[in-house]
Amino acid sequence: GTAASDEDTRSTVVGQNGGMSEAGDRLVLDYLQRVGNEALQRLRSTDRTKLLDELRQRIEQQRRIRGFGEDAVRAILAREGSPKAQVDDYERRVRDAIVERADLAAEAERRTAAERAAAERAALERALREQAAAERAQAERDAARRAALAREEAERTAAERSEQAAVERAAADRAALEQAAEERAAAERAAPEPLWRG
Repeated sequence: GTAASDEDTRSTVVGQNGGMSEAGDRLVLDYLQRVGNEALQRLRSTDRTKLLDELRQRIEQQRRIRGFGEDAVRAILAREGSPKAQVDDYERRVRDAIVERADLAAEAERRTAAERAAAERAALERALREQAAAERAQAERDAARRAALAREEAERTAAERSEQAAVERAAADRAALEQAAEERAAAERAAPEPLWRG
Protein backbone atom coordinates (compact mmCIF):
# COMPACT_ATOMS: atom_id res chain seq x y z
CA GLY A 1 0.00 0.00 0.00
CA THR A 2 0.98 3.66 -0.08
CA ALA A 3 2.68 5.42 2.80
CA ALA A 4 -0.15 7.89 3.03
CA SER A 5 -3.50 6.23 3.72
CA ASP A 6 -6.78 8.12 3.69
CA GLU A 7 -6.56 8.22 7.50
CA ASP A 8 -3.09 9.78 7.30
CA THR A 9 -3.60 12.29 4.54
CA ARG A 10 -7.28 13.17 4.10
CA SER A 11 -8.14 16.61 5.43
CA THR A 12 -11.59 18.01 4.67
CA VAL A 13 -11.42 21.74 5.08
CA VAL A 14 -14.40 23.95 5.70
CA GLY A 15 -14.23 27.17 3.69
CA GLN A 16 -14.57 30.63 5.05
CA ASN A 17 -18.19 30.77 3.88
CA GLY A 18 -19.03 27.43 5.50
CA GLY A 19 -18.98 25.51 2.17
CA MET A 20 -16.76 22.66 1.01
CA SER A 21 -13.79 23.02 -1.37
CA GLU A 22 -13.77 19.47 -2.72
CA ALA A 23 -11.46 20.22 -5.63
CA GLY A 24 -8.92 21.87 -3.32
CA ASP A 25 -9.22 18.99 -0.87
CA ARG A 26 -8.58 16.46 -3.64
CA LEU A 27 -5.49 18.40 -4.73
CA VAL A 28 -4.14 18.40 -1.17
CA LEU A 29 -4.94 14.71 -0.68
CA ASP A 30 -3.25 13.78 -3.96
CA TYR A 31 -0.18 15.88 -3.06
CA LEU A 32 0.13 14.31 0.37
CA GLN A 33 -0.22 10.82 -1.10
CA ARG A 34 2.55 11.51 -3.61
CA VAL A 35 4.75 12.85 -0.82
CA GLY A 36 3.97 9.72 1.20
CA ASN A 37 4.86 7.50 -1.74
CA GLU A 38 8.15 9.35 -2.22
CA ALA A 39 8.92 9.02 1.51
CA LEU A 40 7.98 5.32 1.63
CA GLN A 41 11.37 4.12 0.39
CA ARG A 42 13.42 6.82 2.07
CA LEU A 43 12.07 7.55 5.54
CA ARG A 44 11.17 5.56 8.59
CA SER A 45 7.51 5.25 9.48
CA THR A 46 7.76 7.76 12.33
CA ASP A 47 9.55 10.25 10.09
CA ARG A 48 6.98 9.80 7.30
CA THR A 49 4.18 10.48 9.74
CA LYS A 50 5.96 13.53 11.11
CA LEU A 51 6.65 14.91 7.63
CA LEU A 52 3.03 14.45 6.49
CA ASP A 53 1.67 16.02 9.69
CA GLU A 54 3.95 19.04 9.34
CA LEU A 55 3.10 19.42 5.64
CA ARG A 56 -0.65 19.08 6.19
CA GLN A 57 -0.63 21.69 8.94
CA ARG A 58 1.45 24.08 6.85
CA ILE A 59 -0.81 23.70 3.81
CA GLU A 60 -3.99 24.21 5.83
CA GLN A 61 -2.51 27.28 7.47
CA GLN A 62 -1.77 28.71 4.00
CA ARG A 63 -5.31 27.84 2.81
CA ARG A 64 -6.79 29.78 5.68
CA ILE A 65 -4.71 32.76 4.61
CA ARG A 66 -4.83 32.49 0.79
CA GLY A 67 -8.16 30.79 0.28
CA PHE A 68 -9.72 27.38 -0.21
CA GLY A 69 -10.36 27.46 -3.93
CA GLU A 70 -8.68 25.24 -6.46
CA ASP A 71 -6.48 28.01 -7.86
CA ALA A 72 -5.33 29.07 -4.39
CA VAL A 73 -4.48 25.46 -3.49
CA ARG A 74 -2.54 24.94 -6.72
CA ALA A 75 -0.51 28.07 -5.94
CA ILE A 76 0.15 26.85 -2.39
CA LEU A 77 1.26 23.41 -3.57
CA ALA A 78 3.44 24.90 -6.29
CA ARG A 79 5.15 27.01 -3.66
CA GLU A 80 5.65 23.92 -1.48
CA GLY A 81 7.57 22.19 -4.27
CA SER A 82 7.64 18.64 -5.56
CA PRO A 83 7.15 15.59 -3.31
CA LYS A 84 10.79 14.72 -3.93
CA ALA A 85 11.84 18.19 -2.78
CA GLN A 86 9.74 17.75 0.38
CA VAL A 87 11.46 14.45 1.23
CA ASP A 88 14.88 15.85 0.30
CA ASP A 89 14.32 18.80 2.63
CA TYR A 90 13.13 16.55 5.45
CA GLU A 91 16.14 14.26 5.05
CA ARG A 92 18.43 17.28 5.11
CA ARG A 93 16.79 18.50 8.31
CA VAL A 94 17.14 15.02 9.85
CA ARG A 95 20.82 14.91 8.88
CA ASP A 96 21.36 18.41 10.26
CA ALA A 97 19.65 17.41 13.50
CA ILE A 98 21.86 14.31 13.74
CA VAL A 99 24.97 16.38 13.10
CA GLU A 100 23.84 18.96 15.65
CA ARG A 101 23.20 16.26 18.25
CA ALA A 102 26.58 14.75 17.47
CA ASP A 103 28.21 18.16 17.81
CA LEU A 104 26.42 18.74 21.11
CA ALA A 105 27.47 15.31 22.33
CA ALA A 106 31.05 15.94 21.25
CA GLU A 107 31.03 19.34 22.97
CA ALA A 108 29.58 17.76 26.10
CA GLU A 109 32.28 15.09 25.95
CA ARG A 110 34.95 17.76 25.50
CA ARG A 111 33.57 19.67 28.47
CA THR A 112 33.45 16.47 30.50
CA ALA A 113 37.02 15.62 29.49
CA ALA A 114 38.14 19.17 30.30
CA GLU A 115 36.39 18.99 33.67
CA ARG A 116 38.02 15.61 34.37
CA ALA A 117 41.42 16.99 33.37
CA ALA A 118 40.86 20.06 35.56
CA ALA A 119 39.80 17.85 38.47
CA GLU A 120 42.86 15.65 37.97
CA ARG A 121 45.12 18.71 37.85
CA ALA A 122 43.52 20.08 41.00
CA ALA A 123 43.93 16.71 42.75
CA LEU A 124 47.56 16.52 41.63
CA GLU A 125 48.25 20.07 42.79
CA ARG A 126 46.56 19.32 46.12
CA ALA A 127 48.62 16.14 46.51
CA LEU A 128 51.81 18.05 45.69
CA ARG A 129 50.93 20.77 48.20
CA GLU A 130 50.19 18.16 50.86
CA GLN A 131 53.45 16.36 50.06
CA ALA A 132 55.39 19.61 50.23
CA ALA A 133 53.75 20.47 53.55
CA ALA A 134 54.56 16.99 54.89
CA GLU A 135 58.15 17.33 53.73
CA ARG A 136 58.43 20.77 55.36
CA ALA A 137 56.99 19.42 58.59
CA GLN A 138 59.40 16.48 58.50
CA ALA A 139 62.32 18.81 57.79
CA GLU A 140 61.25 21.00 60.72
CA ARG A 141 61.05 17.94 62.99
CA ASP A 142 64.47 16.76 61.80
CA ALA A 143 65.93 20.22 62.38
CA ALA A 144 64.40 20.32 65.87
CA ARG A 145 65.86 16.89 66.65
CA ARG A 146 69.28 17.96 65.36
CA ALA A 147 69.11 21.16 67.43
CA ALA A 148 68.14 19.16 70.52
CA LEU A 149 70.99 16.72 69.92
CA ALA A 150 73.39 19.63 69.42
CA ARG A 151 72.22 21.21 72.68
CA GLU A 152 72.61 17.92 74.50
CA GLU A 153 76.09 17.46 73.04
CA ALA A 154 77.05 21.01 73.96
CA GLU A 155 75.72 20.55 77.48
CA ARG A 156 77.51 17.20 77.82
CA THR A 157 80.77 18.72 76.52
CA ALA A 158 80.42 21.67 78.88
CA ALA A 159 79.78 19.33 81.79
CA GLU A 160 82.77 17.20 80.87
CA ARG A 161 84.95 20.26 80.57
CA SER A 162 83.72 21.59 83.89
CA GLU A 163 84.38 18.24 85.52
CA GLN A 164 87.83 18.07 83.94
CA ALA A 165 88.58 21.59 85.11
CA ALA A 166 87.49 20.66 88.63
CA VAL A 167 89.70 17.59 88.58
CA GLU A 168 92.60 19.65 87.31
CA ARG A 169 92.03 22.29 89.96
CA ALA A 170 91.87 19.65 92.69
CA ALA A 171 95.09 18.09 91.39
CA ALA A 172 96.78 21.49 91.28
CA ASP A 173 95.61 22.22 94.81
CA ARG A 174 96.98 18.89 96.06
CA ALA A 175 100.27 19.49 94.24
CA ALA A 176 100.53 22.97 95.74
CA LEU A 177 99.84 21.63 99.23
CA GLU A 178 102.35 18.86 98.79
CA GLN A 179 104.97 21.30 97.50
CA ALA A 180 104.32 23.66 100.39
CA ALA A 181 104.66 20.81 102.84
CA GLU A 182 107.90 19.70 101.26
CA GLU A 183 109.24 23.26 101.30
CA ARG A 184 108.40 23.61 105.00
CA ALA A 185 110.04 20.29 105.77
CA ALA A 186 113.14 21.29 103.82
CA ALA A 187 113.26 24.64 105.54
CA GLU A 188 113.01 22.97 108.89
CA ARG A 189 115.81 20.55 108.09
CA ALA A 190 118.05 23.35 106.85
CA ALA A 191 117.51 25.54 109.90
CA PRO A 192 120.39 25.49 112.57
CA GLU A 193 119.80 23.83 115.86
CA PRO A 194 118.65 26.33 118.52
CA LEU A 195 121.36 27.19 121.03
CA TRP A 196 119.18 26.29 123.87
CA ARG A 197 119.11 22.70 122.69
CA GLY A 198 122.96 22.36 123.00
